[in-house]
Amino acid sequence: MQSKEAMRALVAFLISSVAFASPQKTAPATPAEARYWPETTAIEGHLETHWEYGPPGFGETPKKDSHFKILVMRVDRPINVVPPRDAPKDSNDIDPKKDIRRVQLFCSDGVSGCDENLKQLTSCQVRVTGELHAQLEPMDFYPVNMDVRRMEKLNCPKLGG
Repeated sequence: MQSKEAMRALVAFLISSVAFASPQKTAPATPAEARYWPETTAIEGHLETHWEYGPPGFGETPKKDSHFKILVMRVDRPINVVPPRDAPKDSNDIDPKKDIRRVQLFCSDGVSGCDENLKQLTSCQVRVTGELHAQLEPMDFYPVNMDVRRMEKLNCPKLGG
């Protein structure tokens, strides 16, 4: 009789433990390390376009300021950007940036994949390869930007990829 009661108590304890246990939290993704120019880096994520104000006032005089779209990649995994090996002391690309989740992209004419991907891949996962730079110019709206050399779709069910 006692063993039956002990078994019931054990089962009740186990059920209450499971019922009141806190849910497991998943650990955030560990940032990947990337290096500034002249090293080439590949990052994966999803494209976004954002409207920004440009000169003359960069939003301080909206009626006079230019207004344009910029291309941004929301990275799948955060990145920590560090200086290149043997970086010159006078380089702009020596300040490390941590936990970067968005990178502004600059596509030059003729870059493989840019033109076709800009219009159709905002809902698709893509990989961009190029050189990373620290925010320096007035048109750099994010702490890190990339001169894109290649863009390719990775996962895009709507477009068969």
